[in-house]
Amino acid sequence: MKKLFTVAFLLFATLHLSAQKVGFWFDTGLKAGAGLSLLQNNNIFSDRDYEMFLSTGYSLGGKVGIFYGYNHGINIDAMYTHGSQKYEFVHGENKNANHKISWSTTDVALLYRMQKASVYVELGPQMSFVNGVTQTIQADNQPTDLKKYFNEQLPSAVFGVGGYVFSTGTFTLMFGMRAIYGLTDMISNEGKSANYPNPLGTKVPYESYAETHPLQLLFMFEANYGIGYFAKTTCSDRMTFFRFN
Repeated sequence: MKKLFTVAFLLFATLHLSAQKVGFWFDTGLKAGAGLSLLQNNNIFSDRDYEMFLSTGYSLGGKVGIFYGYNHGINIDAMYTHGSQKYEFVHGENKNANHKISWSTTDVALLYRMQKASVYVELGPQMSFVNGVTQTIQADNQPTDLKKYFNEQLPSAVFGVGGYVFSTGTFTLMFGMRAIYGLTDMISNEGKSANYPNPLGTKVPYESYAETHPLQLLFMFEANYGIGYFAKTTCSDRMTFFRFN
């Protein structure tokens, strides 16, 4: 994770130095996404008595962008994200033990973005702060607080692609897809002792421990507003800030 942040910092530093020569511009925006989520765990994937289903997730928030020229920049995203994972037993007699785990996080991402010919690609690190985790068992249908069984922070890697849908003056609307993968185990030491994320499984505990990594695949909408830019005037070598009209 430290290497990812180091790379991102060096990218930002390079952009900043280049901006002293070519000028750079800023924008801000609102973002919303919805799609699929799951908790990837190799033991559960291999358990024939247990099935995992792609479940739903969403993300809401905003961004600030710092760009130079037309093609390269850094986005700082702040998002509220919700994910879920549904588990079911193959054998019908265990259906009352079917359950779903849901979690919510506050995410801060530092993303390099390259955009050209109305298409963009972005990637970079993200740090997630876990707000809450609950489990709902089919038998009683009442959510139970699981936060102590999950780590409070989770570093992730983000990759996204997309393009411009609409643009006029300082406003742009974009649509794309984003993948977010947790780089470290989501389960805390207390959660490991309690056999999460699968405490109800027929084969628990498994012969060896397998880490749990959240994965989300989201369709993203982004509405951006250009703030302004730095550029040299014809009568001066100094950089001057101009607001977009």
